[in-house]
Amino acid sequence: MKKRLLSIILAIFIIIPCAISLMACNKPADDNGGKEATLDLDFYLNNNLYHTLKMDGSSTVELPTPPSIPNYEFKGWYFKNYSGMMVTQFTEDYFVENNTETNKKVYAKMSLVTTDNSASGAYRISGNYLYMGEYPATYKKDVSLKTTTPDADGYYLGYDGNRYAKVANAHFNKQWSATNFFQNGNDLIKEGETYYFKVEEIKWRILENDGDTALVMPTQILFRHKFQDSKTAVNGIDVRDYKNSDVRAYMNDELIKKIFTAEQRAVILTSWVNNHKDVIGWSGSDSPWQDTYDKLYLPAWSEIKDINYTYRQLLVSDYQRASGMPVFSTELYGGYSGYAYWWLRTRYSSADSPVAVGCASPNGLSAQANVYEAEYGVVPIFRVDL
Repeated sequence: MKKRLLSIILAIFIIIPCAISLMACNKPADDNGGKEATLDLDFYLNNNLYHTLKMDGSSTVELPTPPSIPNYEFKGWYFKNYSGMMVTQFTEDYFVENNTETNKKVYAKMSLVTTDNSASGAYRISGNYLYMGEYPATYKKDVSLKTTTPDADGYYLGYDGNRYAKVANAHFNKQWSATNFFQNGNDLIKEGETYYFKVEEIKWRILENDGDTALVMPTQILFRHKFQDSKTAVNGIDVRDYKNSDVRAYMNDELIKKIFTAEQRAVILTSWVNNHKDVIGWSGSDSPWQDTYDKLYLPAWSEIKDINYTYRQLLVSDYQRASGMPVFSTELYGGYSGYAYWWLRTRYSSADSPVAVGCASPNGLSAQANVYEAEYGVVPIFRVDL
């Protein structure tokens, strides 16, 4: 009896360790070589989450595929300091060399790729201005036309060698005006009359110039368009969505071909347009818009709020005034006569304005307007490869 009891006790001591060992052997291995994932490693591209890894804080990292963006070269993943500057590069061995137990965020560093176009003749620079492209602007009295048939661009050639745009039935939008005419020097541009406007070289103000590229914006309002033609969501897309806006399509599908030659379009860089909530002014938890990659784009208020406010006060060209763009008049707005609103890509995030986006006002401050209301000014900015 004693021998039998001893045998049972021995069997128990043998079985239990084996069972424990077997359970350990059958435990599935994780992705970190058997080490438990304890932290998140987030990779960001232009403040948008690009990739996430689960890490144990001490192993080598398999970095994600580098992002690919037109005209930009990937320079690596970096940590940002408290000022938002990329200061320390993140490598595969970071956790091996710096054992940590806290979540980490790293950001893609992208460098703009440029070429030397200074001798191309596509543009010219004088002082703080860049001259490139052409569009009708100034009223011309007593034009003598050499041709009575418009060319492929819709313009008429004058005996003076210049081209002119014809407005056969001048009309005025009276949203901010009490008159049906405007003064041009000693001449009155009257509603219902026919006028000619000179096609001129476009003057762009240089906002930034680093020697390789220049960021520019026009010095007057030459173009107009609705932000979005629809009053309600189309296929579930918010009417304030810049990526799907009519004005974005107008600038990059139509306007760019109208005002620039093929040679000039070639020196305009495709810009990475940041539509993150910190840039476009959205106050929700997530950015409602996706980034875009465009040659011409509308500025956001956050991108121009620190420039001289007079740069944001833009007069409307004679051609657009006679073509029906809403313009402030002397009778109603005194010192702001001849100025107008122009669109921003900033989203107006008010619950009681669900179809409004930002715009710059005649006094140089920010405002808001419904996307479908009127053909407000279009002031494209872009970056030239010098």
